[in-house]
Amino acid sequence: MCSNALENVNNALYTAENPTASLMITYGPYLNWGRWNHNPSRIHELIALLKQNFTVQLNHDEEEKDRRNHGYVTIIDTSDGSVIVHNDEVQHNRNYSNRKNTLKSMFDVVQEKYTSKKEEPEETNSSDSKEQTDAP
Repeated sequence: MCSNALENVNNALYTAENPTASLMITYGPYLNWGRWNHNPSRIHELIALLKQNFTVQLNHDEEEKDRRNHGYVTIIDTSDGSVIVHNDEVQHNRNYSNRKNTLKSMFDVVQEKYTSKKEEPEETNSSDSKEQTDAP
């Protein structure tokens, strides 16, 4: 799946210098003027935000499913396959004017997940943290 952005823009791999995590953006085609578009042009803002701190693998789903409902985007944590955030129609024409806000909201969900992971205190063994004394 991993590929160079110069060779295959639809399934490109972007690597951050010090990535927080590895993500996959799976996205479907979208219709514009009655023609199916198979490119990531409507999610570039999301890619630009994520690739600063994450390794991002694009995964283009080429199936042209439904002329009314199309243009989904899903962000997956590749370490465990869990879906972090999904939007069914972010690339759809009816959502075009709000697309950048939606993409930013999707980024915020990802950012929040990994920011909260960094802030979680390390678990300590309760028996290790208690002082043991022999005195009654």
